Amino acid sequence: MIYKFDCVEINDDLDLFQIKQGTLGTFKINDIKNIKIAYEQADFKGKTKPFLHQYIGGASFFTAMEPKIYVGIKIITKTDEILAIYISNTPVLFNSSLYLNDEKIAKKVLKKFNTIIEQKKVV
Repeated sequence: MIYKFDCVEINDDLDLFQIKQGTLGTFKINDIKNIKIAYEQADFKGKTKPFLHQYIGGASFFTAMEPKIYVGIKIITKTDEILAIYISNTPVLFNSSLYLNDEKIAKKVLKKFNTIIEQKKVV
């Protein structure tokens, strides 16, 4: 079955996923070692390896200085390659309505990946 999101297309029949926003390309689901939601500081997106500069979240002493971030999914492959799926199209502020919407989508994508990975372990 094929599951389509704006940022990624997952085809569990072919054991493939195609990243449309982030590390562009087609990869094998079976090659995923670790997958999680991650938040990259906007200032570093595209300048370093994906999610090297992550935002942990929480209260900031200077709310006016709250960094803008990209909500995404960080995938580590069995060969230790880091792949990025960016949910956010533009930088968002932590806990803003855009952030919350992007995080909701990220949770759906992550849940779909985890369900497929678990099913493949059983087979």
